[in-house]
Amino acid sequence: MQTYDTQGESLSRKITLFYSYALADKKLRDQLAKHLSPLALTEEQLIFPGESQSQTNALLLDKAELVLLLLSSEYLNSERCKYEMQRALQRREKDEIHLIPIILRPCLWESTPLVHISCLPGNKQPVTDWRNRDKAFFEIAQNLSRLIELHNHLDNGQQN
Repeated sequence: MQTYDTQGESLSRKITLFYSYALADKKLRDQLAKHLSPLALTEEQLIFPGESQSQTNALLLDKAELVLLLLSSEYLNSERCKYEMQRALQRREKDEIHLIPIILRPCLWESTPLVHISCLPGNKQPVTDWRNRDKAFFEIAQNLSRLIELHNHLDNGQQN
């Protein structure tokens, strides 16, 4: 998908986004999505007929270019989330995706394979521990905006 300026010039291609999150964190995920809405992202939320939510998530995860792992103790204890995290790590190792862990709630994420990946917020303080959660989500959105800008710049360089 392309976005265009007023003269019809191509600005950037939208990046396909996948949120991996525990159902208990849906409200926080929705708050984050509101902060990310101005960015050049597209999220597919289809549930295919005859498919389970897990099967659909697996298909969408395999199509995504940017995967956000929304970390909490519920996330780390969910079999579905563990599968999504492992699949995302495999795709990251092959340089197929940008993988960003986001610390939503206090949890032992540093005891996972994610310990070597830069996470957000940058201060590693869980979003729920911030006095103003909007500031936490704003910081996350700013960092993702820079990543998208870099991605589009590199993408445009490869097309020329």
